[in-house]
Amino acid sequence: ANDRYLRFKITDLVLDDADNAPDDAFEAALIDANTGLSLLSGTGLTKNDAFINLQANGDTFKSNKVTAIDNPDGSRTVIVDLEGIPAGTVVNLSFDLIGFGLGAAATSSHVTISSLSLGETDEPGTDEPGTDEPGTDEPGTDEPGTTEPGTDEPGTDEPGTDEPGTDEPGTNEPEGGGRGRNLP
Repeated sequence: ANDRYLRFKITDLVLDDADNAPDDAFEAALIDANTGLSLLSGTGLTKNDAFINLQANGDTFKSNKVTAIDNPDGSRTVIVDLEGIPAGTVVNLSFDLIGFGLGAAATSSHVTISSLSLGETDEPGTDEPGTDEPGTDEPGTDEPGTTEPGTDEPGTDEPGTDEPGTDEPGTNEPEGGGRGRNLP
């Protein structure tokens, strides 16, 4: 397959904007599973490996390989150009809700990730209808995976599971099984 673009949708993004503390943020990264290094150009922020970083004040920092589209329904579609990443590279896709809040603010930030897919085009809305299977977090699904504050687990639907990429607490199995995902 010629899957050159990674696409996902961000909905229900709420980030705590603290008065006397650092603000919460959300970011996503694509990491080489063998080297631990980012596979995409940076966001312009220091000490970070993300390809997109969203701040509580509304600022967005992104790699030059990323297109972010604000949709009429308030969601945001993120399209990542994977050109230059060799076929067969084992990668880890990480979604990170960074929380600094105290007290009630520590539980106010949240985000929902859905419609995660790989495809040949960067055109939004080009996923084939009827191919999504609810209840999975596999590429091409429209079933949201929610990250709650303090979990730091990408793709989990259960807060506090500490198992990246799983829907079942305690399985410690990344999305798609195995140890990472091979790009086609």
